[in-house]
Amino acid sequence: MAALASRKQGKYEPFHHALMAARGRLSEFSILTIARQVGLDVEQLKRDMDDPAIPNALERNRALATKLYITGTPALVLGDEVIAKVPEIPTLKRLIAKEREKTKRYNPAGSPTSAF
Repeated sequence: MAALASRKQGKYEPFHHALMAARGRLSEFSILTIARQVGLDVEQLKRDMDDPAIPNALERNRALATKLYITGTPALVLGDEVIAKVPEIPTLKRLIAKEREKTKRYNPAGSPTSAF
């Protein structure tokens, strides 16, 4: 919830990276300490965490994960395939190339995401 709330202060990326780099189980105290360290206004963050849009977004994410049979992290969705682990780089490159080739066959002019 704190990570999503940090978006309102424009600090999602540094906060997310700092949270992911933290070791051990994160408590409310440690999360707020990390928030302060990355320059978030902690009192504003607490207020922003009360926004009902945040639990709603989390629930939508859980519902989508359930529909896709994603039961844990990491998980990657590539085209219509769900990959429930972190593939090795050569495997990931092969899967991306395969998906791009499939996209070209169905949309020869290119897709709106072809630049990615």
